[in-house]
Amino acid sequence: MAVVGHLRGHAPGAIFDVKVFERPDGKHAAVVRVDELPVPPCVTASGVVYQRVPGLTKPVTDQSVLAELVDRGRRARDNAEALSLRASQRALAEPGALAEQDAQVAIALCPVRGANDPSGLLFSKGFVTRFVGLVQQQLRADPQLMYSFGYSVQQDCVRAWPPSRELGSAWTATAYWDGAVSAAFSTTSAELYISEFVARVRDAWAVLVQAATALGGSGTAHLAVAVRHDHPAIALRRVRPTHPVQRWTELRAPQDEEVGAVERELLRSFGEDAWEPEG
Repeated sequence: MAVVGHLRGHAPGAIFDVKVFERPDGKHAAVVRVDELPVPPCVTASGVVYQRVPGLTKPVTDQSVLAELVDRGRRARDNAEALSLRASQRALAEPGALAEQDAQVAIALCPVRGANDPSGLLFSKGFVTRFVGLVQQQLRADPQLMYSFGYSVQQDCVRAWPPSRELGSAWTATAYWDGAVSAAFSTTSAELYISEFVARVRDAWAVLVQAATALGGSGTAHLAVAVRHDHPAIALRRVRPTHPVQRWTELRAPQDEEVGAVERELLRSFGEDAWEPEG
């Protein structure tokens, strides 16, 4: 029997795998494998910091060692943040399902921890099939219309999009070699409906979590939402977003509270009243 879960200490929890074996005497033996945290240090509920060294895990008492662990975790988070921001900008600027100027908003996600060999996953037929299927099922511009999706394999990414250009709006999803994933919504419409706009962000977020997980990502992730200011529907607004919306999250289905926080920030970025919950 095997059990996979998370040990809660310093967030995010460590991923662990438990295997139980039956013994001849009727008792059981268990082996617990705990993966290394991508964002150190690891702090238990009692406040003790641990470090993994060859052959054992021991408490950290040396302040210089603790400082190095904290710095290593900070660098890992900074890298994920930079990659998600870059992916959101690339999604707005690079060719998609429609013309470049039709890209309206891009959502990108990058986990702190990724696969040891990302290219081995990204450029596999199994991943591409799963990625295209995921986009086709959950990111159709019009859920009432069924059409096949195409894809392209490039040097550092895989893209999926609908081959039809007649709908006037479409998604283009991209998975990158560095572990980041993005989804850009493009439309030829010059009208902007804020409620639909924020709903698209919510839909893409859920899809990107599944795509990043399929790429071997886990744990803490950085989310970036970038808006194209010169899109006709955005340019007509009196108030426009001045910078990307950013959030730290966990690589799991987005929770209502954090989705609500992103939606409220997007609404405020367009000059709409969106008050934070009292208390």
